Amino acid sequence: ASSLLKLGYPAIARDILLPLEPGLAASPEYWQTLFASAYELKLPDLMSTAAARAYELQPGNAVAANNYAATLLINREHAEEAVRLTLQLASRFPDSTAARINHGLALLLNRRTGEAETLFRAVPPAKLSAREAASLQLGLFEVYFNKQQYDKARETSDRIDVKHLFPNQTKWLEETLRRMPAPPAAQ
Repeated sequence: ASSLLKLGYPAIARDILLPLEPGLAASPEYWQTLFASAYELKLPDLMSTAAARAYELQPGNAVAANNYAATLLINREHAEEAVRLTLQLASRFPDSTAARINHGLALLLNRRTGEAETLFRAVPPAKLSAREAASLQLGLFEVYFNKQQYDKARETSDRIDVKHLFPNQTKWLEETLRRMPAPPAAQ
């Protein structure tokens, strides 16, 4: 399954892994490989299960903690735990832009918009991967939405490459855009 993942076959890797769960349920490597497959397939429910189990088995493992925090952010759940985990990771890896973006997203889940905006402004956009850029833009969209700066929120939403979002993130974005008041009519 690990080799298939590396070769770009996450669905086949998942299909191999799922029947093996009873015998490998105590293996953090099993859950991390299953998480990687679910991540590539953008399956948030399977990601959540796999990440939670890997983190439960190895709470001190940075990869397991990061994966678990990512699922909390993607699913927009357990806000306090998400902020605790992402703060630990950002402190442990201060040069990681992904850790800073994730911590900013966790701050937003906790309605700490100003702190999140400060973190996002410190991220150099030129050095981001496409996935990181999509996460950063999604976070900035939420900042502007929370601050009722709807024109900036709309502009930012146009810069989000939704192919890098998970289905539930896309759904949240679409629902939030629908909740915004209509732009003033041009005169």
